[in-house]
Amino acid sequence: MKKYTLFNNDGQKEMDEEEYTQWFFSAIHGHILKKIENDFKHKQKEITNEWIGEVSRKHPKKQRSCLYNDCNIEPIYSHSISKKSVLGNIAKNGYVYMPSIDKDIMTLVHISNASIFPGFCCQHDNDLFQKLDNVKNVDFDNDFFTQLEIRTLSYEISDIKRTIINLEDLLEKLSLEYETLTSSFLQKFNNEFYRKEVSYTGFRCSESSINKIKTTILERIENAKGNLRFLNQEFLCSDNVMGQGFVIGEIIPIAFSGLCSIQLEDHVADILINCLPYKTQTIVSLHFSERDAHSIQSFLSTFNLTDDNSLLRLIETLAVRGTRNIFFNIDYWNSLEKHIQNMFLCDFKNIEKSSINEAIDYSFLTWNWNNKESTT
Repeated sequence: MKKYTLFNNDGQKEMDEEEYTQWFFSAIHGHILKKIENDFKHKQKEITNEWIGEVSRKHPKKQRSCLYNDCNIEPIYSHSISKKSVLGNIAKNGYVYMPSIDKDIMTLVHISNASIFPGFCCQHDNDLFQKLDNVKNVDFDNDFFTQLEIRTLSYEISDIKRTIINLEDLLEKLSLEYETLTSSFLQKFNNEFYRKEVSYTGFRCSESSINKIKTTILERIENAKGNLRFLNQEFLCSDNVMGQGFVIGEIIPIAFSGLCSIQLEDHVADILINCLPYKTQTIVSLHFSERDAHSIQSFLSTFNLTDDNSLLRLIETLAVRGTRNIFFNIDYWNSLEKHIQNMFLCDFKNIEKSSINEAIDYSFLTWNWNNKESTT
């Protein structure tokens, strides 16, 4: 058997062919890993950008069936905020502004695409939310606010399910790409670089970036699944949901709806929020678990809920700290001073790092904005 001599600081060491092969591949392992990592870095960026484009699309992929129990009909694109009854009131030629998720800009979106989600089939959507979409005769009774809670909850559940599917898809694509790059490189290495009778099969990727990526994505998936369980337990399958609603005889230039969080002493409380400008009135509704009622009422007590201007401050806090599902009238936004716009967009971009407990030190809303426009 052929023998090899290795010279190092400790002297020399005799090796047989198997020992030498193991030593050789151990010595070049870092170089192989670096090469694969560099190739993967470019592919990772490409795959992630494609994935961001997919999850940010105006028409999210439809789920297989309606959210209603035991209904297997394909869902339609429902509006979490009523298109005709609400969004139409703040639209300009059918368009509204929506803050960008990752940039300090406003995005122009048609109200046909604003706030949509693949929730229910056509029949169940009409049956469940007929009061919310009634343009002519809106009756703000208990049924109205119950329908509002169900629609907002359905939007959030659909969004979380979509997030889980998208993250699982991203994990699969990145893992497959890393595996493909590794296999391709090692095959080329074994065929061309080294002797054909010896193959390098002991590649270890425990220190590779793909494992860190997997850990991060899996944590996000588990967090999303935890949020889904929470919504099902605390809202969907519970009779202990409490609500508070306000019907204000003035209107504002924004509409928003979604789930926001408030930091309590020992846990985070979630609130389903809605702020909807109808023709001549603004509806503000809050729905929350009974266990959090005392703490949330304590938070609300910092505002004078009988005063419209104090209510406006509450709405501003919920708008900038609460939900990504928010839309502005175009002309009103453009009329705001630049520094106000910048502060709002900066806060909005960092929404996941903030809490509605934190007060904002600027104001960006006014009542009856359209009346003021018409008189100028």
